[in-house]
Amino acid sequence: MNLNYVKELEDLKAKKAKLKKIREDQIETAVFNFKLKSFNEYKAYFKNKGFAIDHSSNSEFTKIIASYNKSSIILICENEDLIGTYAAFNISHNIGNNNKYTVLLNIKSSGPRIKIISRPNPKDENAVLLSDIDEIKKEIANLENKIATSDIDLYLHIKELNNQQFSSMNELLISLFE
Repeated sequence: MNLNYVKELEDLKAKKAKLKKIREDQIETAVFNFKLKSFNEYKAYFKNKGFAIDHSSNSEFTKIIASYNKSSIILICENEDLIGTYAAFNISHNIGNNNKYTVLLNIKSSGPRIKIISRPNPKDENAVLLSDIDEIKKEIANLENKIATSDIDLYLHIKELNNQQFSSMNELLISLFE
C-alpha cells in the first residue's frame, strides 16, 4: 500500500467535505430566498384579486391567510427538515371540493440519481486507492463547477395533482385559481 496514495486520498476527502459545505450553504441561501419570494408572490397575487392578507411568522412556521368575506385561502410553510424536498407549502381553503394541496420545493436534477462505480480487485490495494482518488477528483470537479456557476434551479410542484413544475408561486397560483 502506497502511503502517498493514502495521504492524497485523505486530503481529497477533506477538500470534498469543505466544498460540499459551501454548496450546501449556497442551496440553503437559494431555498431561503425562493421561499421569501414565494411568500411575497402569494400575498401579491391575492391582494391584487381583492383579498385581505394576514401574515404571521415565527421560528416554527410562516402562515399567510388570504380572505374575502367568509372565504379564505391559507398558506402554511413549516420550518422543518424534510427528506426528499427542500420545503413544503400547505395550501388549504374553504371553497369547493379540492381544498388542500401540498406544494413541494425541489431542485431540478441535471444528472442521474444512481451512480454505478466499477471497483478494481480489492487485493490490489494501490489500484483501489487510485480508483478512489480518481472518483473523488471527479466529484470535486463537479462540486467546483456547481459552486462557480451557483446554478440552483428550484421549482415547485403540487403533490396531489401531477408532476407539473412551476418556476414561481405566482405561476402555480394561476394554474390553481384561474
